[in-house]
Amino acid sequence: GYVRQAAPHRMTDRPWRIRHAAPPSGWPVTAELSAPRTRDTFRPMFSDTYRELNDLIHREIGGRIHASRRPGVRCGHRRRNASVLSCIALSAILAQAACLNERSFPFQADRLIRVSESSGDNGERPTAREWLVQTHARLRPLVPASGYEPLLTEDLTTSDGRAVDVFDYFDKDPAYLHTAIGNLSGLTATAQVTGDTEAIEIPAPAWPGFDDVWIEVQPGVSISGRLGLATKDGEPIDADCIVLLPGLLGDNIRVRTRDICMGLRDAGFHTLALEFRGHGQAEAKYPNVPYNFSVMETPDLMVVSEWLQKKPHVRRTGLIGFSWSANTALLAAWEDGRTPSDPMVSAELAKRQTPFDRGRRHFDAGVIAVSPTLEFEQILDRLETPHAFSENPCLSSLQGTVAHRIERKQHGPPSGSLRKLIAYEFAKSSLNYEGSVADGLTYLRLAPYKDLPYEPKLEWARVPVLIIHSANDPLAYAQEVAQCFADTHNPNVACVMLHGGGHDGFASYCRDYLYSLFVNFFDADRGPKATPYQSGYRRRAKINVISCPNCAQHSRTR
Repeated sequence: GYVRQAAPHRMTDRPWRIRHAAPPSGWPVTAELSAPRTRDTFRPMFSDTYRELNDLIHREIGGRIHASRRPGVRCGHRRRNASVLSCIALSAILAQAACLNERSFPFQADRLIRVSESSGDNGERPTAREWLVQTHARLRPLVPASGYEPLLTEDLTTSDGRAVDVFDYFDKDPAYLHTAIGNLSGLTATAQVTGDTEAIEIPAPAWPGFDDVWIEVQPGVSISGRLGLATKDGEPIDADCIVLLPGLLGDNIRVRTRDICMGLRDAGFHTLALEFRGHGQAEAKYPNVPYNFSVMETPDLMVVSEWLQKKPHVRRTGLIGFSWSANTALLAAWEDGRTPSDPMVSAELAKRQTPFDRGRRHFDAGVIAVSPTLEFEQILDRLETPHAFSENPCLSSLQGTVAHRIERKQHGPPSGSLRKLIAYEFAKSSLNYEGSVADGLTYLRLAPYKDLPYEPKLEWARVPVLIIHSANDPLAYAQEVAQCFADTHNPNVACVMLHGGGHDGFASYCRDYLYSLFVNFFDADRGPKATPYQSGYRRRAKINVISCPNCAQHSRTR
């Protein structure tokens, strides 16, 4: 909670402070930092909201006071009431903005619910969709009351297979989801799990019980990670290993990554916090090896899974991704199950990717994708235009991250264009052939875009997959997910759509529900079981994409 620090008998002017449990030794003690100092330390994504709203409220209050002191100006009761209401509203917004810092949301073991049993229609372990229905019913009390029931997989489509109108169901106006006025709760949840610091020259502080490891994915190229083994009586146990992926251009400095890795390890899972090529310590060791935005990194994950399963005490592997890396996690499920001749992978691209053993199953403990950006190419288009922070905090902050990367890597003049950054990074990688960017985007495509090649890749997933999304996501709109399930009939792929949580801010919105989902989904005995599935999908040469009548910023396929 937030508490005003006060002397014994009088209020003081000390800033608001955050009270948390003490973090592990060596980790920045955010709990003891004032809000201004916290911003300087972490530079979180939405910290500028403090300044903007603070200026706004001072202008509002100062303007009212100045007007009331003007000679000959009388202030009637209606105007006085309006002034009071304006100040109260602005004060409430400013108080909410005090929450816009990266925060720690550790597991609280005594508040997690472990479902005792689950079974499918035939009495065996259920498919992902069956499992979610049963497990959500047990975990439903952990979801904050909102007046709207969460939507599960089958709720996202109508009886004739069309996507439901998610915004209509949750009474959301997509035209305002990116604004503080229309979606402050979603932006707050997003900000509390987000930061823009990086750990490249200086590694992230050590995590107790974790070892830094290097995994060779190609000759001369390794990626870094932090591996923590679950133990009993001081000795490692045989358990599944869950791999956590960073968000776009992120690394292991993120508090969320540390919290989840430690929580899952304490719950009986081995955990590996991975840093991609061009991220964190991999960037420090191989500064000339660029990031390929999941085109090279997805096959790398197959190698990571194989590397883990060769280690003692590791049984199966699982995967969790957030935002852009949630797309990577979904692509990993597709990559594991697709045919070598899949038309979404050009021959030239395939021969440059990391080879792996296609005869074995990867991440068979399951894949969880939190807030995937399925229509990421729509986001690429929107990032071509500069966005002010006050107008669109998410896109403005994302453009700042992109510009910082371009400047750091000396690609060219700083720009907020993610398309330019992708082209820059591809040009300095092994994917530097003519047409590589187009081939790469086809490989990454998870939703229809214009008339370019597309297929519902999740139809080929042969491991359990769970998508967690929110109706008030300010970046990746919920309707995209509903449309995905209009095209995806694979029983191995399930989804829960919550009323709140913003963009992957579920640890802030419903921590106990999120973490309970994690531990139950990956449970070796009571989690979902992969089901052999033969897709009835027939590849189409062209997809007709039309604009959604409710919002020009996202599209809907029919």
